[in-house]
Amino acid sequence: GEMAIEEQPCSGHASTARSEDNIVKIRNLINENRRKTINQLEDLFGLSWSSIRRILKVDLQMRRLATKFVPRLLTRDQRDHHIQKTIQIFSTKSSQTMNYDAMGTIQKVNNSQVNGSQLAHLVQKKLVR
Repeated sequence: GEMAIEEQPCSGHASTARSEDNIVKIRNLINENRRKTINQLEDLFGLSWSSIRRILKVDLQMRRLATKFVPRLLTRDQRDHHIQKTIQIFSTKSSQTMNYDAMGTIQKVNNSQVNGSQLAHLVQKKLVR
């Protein structure tokens, strides 16, 4: 039999699956539609499931959240936007003061108005978790 393996063709996908070109293509497609699955990307690009997963997790630093891929960290602007939206939600629901218990669930405390310092405390407490 043959002993040399250097000249034998390799099975599987090429080792260039994580090329910059593929990373950019996957990033653009995910940004257009975050509900794409790894299986759909596999069919579109002809790359292995594990290569696409590695591109998403390692190269693009994304993770699956519910049914879509999202960046792991929010930008400063996104974080500020989320804080403002949270304050708006709490302000509109000011007749129902919310409090978080040890398990992180919301419990209704009373029907008094939420003042600014209580609201800031609740928002900051939730962001720390």
